[in-house]
Formats: sequence, structure tokens, C-alpha cells
Amino acid sequence: AILFVTRIRVADRLTSVKWLPASRIRRVSGIVSSFQAYTNSPSGLAWVFALSLLAQFAGNVFVVWALAASLGVAAPLAFHLVAVPLITLITLVPISINGIGVREGGFVYFYAKVGVAAGDAIALSLAYTLILGVFSVIGGLYLVFGRRGSAV
Repeated sequence: AILFVTRIRVADRLTSVKWLPASRIRRVSGIVSSFQAYTNSPSGLAWVFALSLLAQFAGNVFVVWALAASLGVAAPLAFHLVAVPLITLITLVPISINGIGVREGGFVYFYAKVGVAAGDAIALSLAYTLILGVFSVIGGLYLVFGRRGSAV
């Protein structure tokens, strides 16, 4: 995406669009400028990619693994390392609100491969969804009340 956006010179083309408000053009131009900074720094892009992998595994896989252990769902850590990112990807398909339903189906499908009962997989998925919701609310409250100045 970074290479695509920076190669077609989106920022230059946006200035010629008459129906877009200037504030939107500035916002998109700022995003494109951020992308261009990464194309000029391959090591920076690699570092950001490595950090995103760490966040995925620490923030999602570890949480699901810990929830599974606490719920008595027997699945090896190696399985979680594969299944949780795949389930996260399928929740991005825009056919539900916040991936609810799709996530549960993914948990039932993938966890059945290692012998987890459908009810246990749904319980794990709902517990994970609850964790995501709680941390989203905390982040939203911080965004609104925790910073000086206005919200984004």
C-alpha cells in the first residue's frame, strides 16, 4: 500500500480535485507524506513491520492463549500462533459489525481442527471480544479525556 500510494503521487493529484474540502486534502496529504518517509527508509519500514508483528503476537495471540488456558481450552501455543492471526484477518471482511459472528465462526472452525468443542470455542471468542471491547473503551476514554487539547 505504501509503495502504491507513493508511486502514483496521490498528494499531487489531490490538489487538482475541486470537490474535496481543503481540510481533507491536507489530512490525506499528511498521510501520504508519512508513507513517503517509509519509502525513503527501508530499515525504518522493517522496524515498523517487526514492531507490528510483536504487537500482533503480544496483543492478540498471547491474550487468546491466556484466555484459552484460563477457560480450560486445550490447544498448543503453536496452534494459537497460526490460528489467531488468521481469525483476525477474516474478521476484517466487511460483512458484520466489528467482526462479531465472523470471529466466532472462525474460532469454531479453526479450533475444531485441534479437537476443541464448538461451545468452548465460542466461549473463548466471546471472552476475547469482551477483552477487545474493554480495551477499546479504555483507549477511547483516554483519547477523549486523557490528553491535553482536542480529540482527533
